[in-house]
Amino acid sequence: MRFYNRLMIYYIVIFLFVTYLFAFIATRYYTQYTKIKQLEESRNALNAICNYYEHKQTALADIILPLYQTDKNNFYIDSMLSSPTDEDYYNPINRMKMFEVLQDIALRDGDIEEILFYKNINGSRFVYQRKNRMFHIVEAVHKYPFFDLMAGSKSGRIITGTVQSGSNTDLKNKTVYGLGGILGLDDDTSIKGKFLVTFNTEAINSVFQSYSGKHGRFILSSLNGDVIFDSEGDYSGEKLEYIDVLLSGENNAVIDGQRYYIQTIEGKKSNYIGANIVHEKKLGDRNIPILIFGSITLIAIICIVLYITGGHFISRRVKEIGMAMKRVGSSNLSYRIPITKQSDELGEIAVKFNEMCDELQRTIDLEYISEMKKRNAQMESLQAGINPHFLYNTLEVIRVRAVDAGNEDVAKMIVNLANLYRSMVKNCMFIPIRNEINICELYVDIFSFHYKNTLDYEMNIDPKIMKYGIPKNLLHPIIENYFVHGFKNKESDNHFVINGYLENENVFFTFEDNGKGIGKKQLKEIISSIEAPNLEHEFGYGLINVQKRIRLIYGAQCGIEIESEENSMTRITLRIKAMTCDELEASLKIPKDHIHAGVIP
Repeated sequence: MRFYNRLMIYYIVIFLFVTYLFAFIATRYYTQYTKIKQLEESRNALNAICNYYEHKQTALADIILPLYQTDKNNFYIDSMLSSPTDEDYYNPINRMKMFEVLQDIALRDGDIEEILFYKNINGSRFVYQRKNRMFHIVEAVHKYPFFDLMAGSKSGRIITGTVQSGSNTDLKNKTVYGLGGILGLDDDTSIKGKFLVTFNTEAINSVFQSYSGKHGRFILSSLNGDVIFDSEGDYSGEKLEYIDVLLSGENNAVIDGQRYYIQTIEGKKSNYIGANIVHEKKLGDRNIPILIFGSITLIAIICIVLYITGGHFISRRVKEIGMAMKRVGSSNLSYRIPITKQSDELGEIAVKFNEMCDELQRTIDLEYISEMKKRNAQMESLQAGINPHFLYNTLEVIRVRAVDAGNEDVAKMIVNLANLYRSMVKNCMFIPIRNEINICELYVDIFSFHYKNTLDYEMNIDPKIMKYGIPKNLLHPIIENYFVHGFKNKESDNHFVINGYLENENVFFTFEDNGKGIGKKQLKEIISSIEAPNLEHEFGYGLINVQKRIRLIYGAQCGIEIESEENSMTRITLRIKAMTCDELEASLKIPKDHIHAGVIP
């Protein structure tokens, strides 16, 4: 029963883990979905607010068009702004005409509360109030909103934040923002004054309230921090303290130690920014996680009770199999569980257990055979090392005799030959390209002693390729091919160049000489032989052997190409993949499924 009890506990733990993981994932995804949906709803409301304000700025030119028309009515306003005194204003007829122009402007937009004028020449201030139908002058001692801002503006559009406005009792509770600019007529380049149209925020608030699903605090602000609209109604007149955070364009930020999501729409041409700032804890539905986890917990309790109740019906068979497995554990792998005629899941477990023991026995046998082969290979490698060691000692004796005889060239050739042979017989299939280049240099140096005055060679190898691997002794057979077949013994201008470079994740080597070259017919036969799909076994180091090794290791897309002109030049291009020695070794390893199938290399 202990095995069955453990199995039951494991199943319960797994079931609880999976169910609560599902609950966690479902809650997380639903919460994310809810947040995204709520932010989309808030974004729609923000778009509406910004579109409304953008429309106000766009429509301003049409609204104040009468101020720029050169008709007789507008003449009175222009005359009032141009005169160094305020006599035109105090003239009842002139004031009536100006009032009619301003009243016509106010009728163009129902949100207009006031129209303000600032006179540059003497600093006089005038205001038209739509509600009480008055046009009057404002004394400088009165702290009337916006005039100081108008006085300081030199050019361009004037944009203000929202403030409490109005000298009349009926307007004191109004919250208004302003849009304005400069005034001058016709070709007169001087600025006569500035105007400012103030709008109430009730229309913006109506647009905002028409949207459902609003979350967070919605703000319209000028780029310098003057608040134009605030869904929380905070119009203190102070600069928005976190305007820099909004202008940064970040989607979320920490404000006053709390993390907020931020949505922004910036109208740089209109010099404003719209933003929605919502605390991360205010998004999502907190009841949904409780509902999901509560339902999952109830389901889990019901399933566990049913599992424990039903498990007692099979406990007898589980105990029987558990006793049998205990006997197998105390014996050896040759023991197998007796199979009964009863065919069910527990019987299948017994069959699979016996098959597992058989497979384990076969795997042990295969591993043992593989280990024995590995040991034999190591012994053969140690035995093979005796002959190279003997050759190195013999070459060293010959070198000493050559030095004693004063033949330094022969001594150096022997040293190069010993180093070359040592590199070639090392027990490894792949070596770094830098090592293969060293082998090539040793090989060319040996021949250079014989052709000292008739051979000029270059090696231009990109350092970037030195870290990659290459099959050992892949390059020097091509060099040997040049000395055997291409070198002109009777010429003194023999030139041989080796270039190595990286291109499109492939390593290229070019071997170019000005030697004997190859005739067209012979070149065609050579190309045909190295491109044959099934190359016969070769034991030399010729071009066919090089091509075969490249195709076996790297595939058909790699290999060598030959270009030649008789008595002129020969160019051999070798292409391999840019792979490290470890990657090359891994590509030749026997897959594990071959070992399990009993395949021994």
